Amino acid sequence: MANARFCEPLDTALVEGLARHHPHLVTVEDGAIAAGIRAALAP
Repeated sequence: MANARFCEPLDTALVEGLARHHPHLVTVEDGAIAAGIRAALAP
């Protein structure tokens, strides 16, 4: 589990490492989709 609450700028090395070692990444957020972690991770 990685808490991205205070992750600014986005730690891309952490996300890439998690993606290499886990079949799925799940994000849970309470806020606007356009400005959240999903927006930073979306291709």
